[in-house]
Amino acid sequence: MAEPTSSAAAALSMTAGLAAIEMATGISPPLFAWGAIGGYWAFRYLPPMSLFERASSILIAALIGAICSLPAAVLLVAAARNFLSWWPALLDAALLSKPFSATIGLLCHRVIGRKLIEIAERKAEEVAK
Repeated sequence: MAEPTSSAAAALSMTAGLAAIEMATGISPPLFAWGAIGGYWAFRYLPPMSLFERASSILIAALIGAICSLPAAVLLVAAARNFLSWWPALLDAALLSKPFSATIGLLCHRVIGRKLIEIAERKAEEVAK
């Protein structure tokens, strides 16, 4: 039996890894990919980082984008269908979740993360008083 080529082995291992992520988290792998694309896109305005910091930044953006995009898309579509009579029926949450994942991955470090830290600091000051 012939040995598999390196590209076939890489494709098989990537497919197995994505399937393991989906089974472990219940989140679709394309949402992870779109979140990672957004995290990679964020490097245009983030300060220079080491390779490890870049890889961890992309992984965090992918995870946050994948987890938050589908609920955000469901809320937007539900609100739009309720309040906008002209909302297209084909524009559903499954379609919107991918660009939402990329957008959340793009914004998770500079915008969302800083805002969450500010809110946590305010709450900590209120509790300390």
